[in-house]
Amino acid sequence: MTTHGTLNTPWISFLFTFCFVVYLIFLGVTLFAPILTPQDSFGFYRSISGNILGNRTYEPEASAWDRCDLPKFDIWDDGVIEYINPLQNPIAKCNASLKPLTFLKDGKWGVTFKDSSISCRARCHSRKSERSNVIGEWMKAPGKVDCEVLEAVCSKNDLDFYGYLHTQVLPTPKRAPKVDTKNLDQYNVIVILLDSLSYSQARRYRIFANTIKDSFRSLPRTISYMTDHMDAVMFPYINKVGDNSRPNGAALYFGKLLEKLDKSLFEEADVAQDWSHSYMCSVFKDNETSLFSEFQDYGYKTLLSEDWAEGTLNWPNCKGFDKPPIDHNMR
Repeated sequence: MTTHGTLNTPWISFLFTFCFVVYLIFLGVTLFAPILTPQDSFGFYRSISGNILGNRTYEPEASAWDRCDLPKFDIWDDGVIEYINPLQNPIAKCNASLKPLTFLKDGKWGVTFKDSSISCRARCHSRKSERSNVIGEWMKAPGKVDCEVLEAVCSKNDLDFYGYLHTQVLPTPKRAPKVDTKNLDQYNVIVILLDSLSYSQARRYRIFANTIKDSFRSLPRTISYMTDHMDAVMFPYINKVGDNSRPNGAALYFGKLLEKLDKSLFEEADVAQDWSHSYMCSVFKDNETSLFSEFQDYGYKTLLSEDWAEGTLNWPNCKGFDKPPIDHNMR
């Protein structure tokens, strides 16, 4: 045993020395790497200074929250290109030739085919509460309907294979304004909200690889049409005030903050939230001044058409409104 231990002693010493040297090397790299690396591009983050175009003014005596010092970013900067796949087509499997089997036009519903083996039926939906509808009886014969949301279903061999939700806007009596609008220019106001879409992303072309014709179907053309032909005004620096749709919806509809505005970066006091989570979700908002009620006070008719059954003000378990806040609700 003594001989065996004596023979292994040099190897143990060598292994200990090797590990200690490796430790010193890693320690040196850790200590000196921040000094040798430029602070504006430390680690794997790239400097954005090259993205800022044009002259910028600086007012040292102005508050950081009062000074307007807005950079112009290049939406086609090299740092962005690697995240864009010009060959990706998310609707490649979409059958554009597929036509609805039913229609709703001029207050009447019907079918678009002559196949006697297919039978269709329809029924009306109207609002009961924020999370439930009043659903009417099935109508098997096409004809006139007096609802704004119509569900249509078609079957073949007693098997349902088609479903569609049709919508229409039914005229309602004119609303008398609650304020004097005699000397006001009252324009139609249409708000189109695309969730989870940045300004830069909307300005880029989405290029599809199918055909040259398809390569220019994108939001930039829509933006160009609205700005060039409809005198639309862009607000590229308006930012979100929360992490998801609900806090941003509350700001849009009510002008209220659901999350505090953190100003610690500027060594200033935070701006407190207006509504707590409990008040936002557990109390009906019928008595709150909203974007809808303000327009209605001026005699406007209002319409809300969300593509989500839950709704911005109801997810995940919020009450929303007790009574309909708008004239035409397509949710």
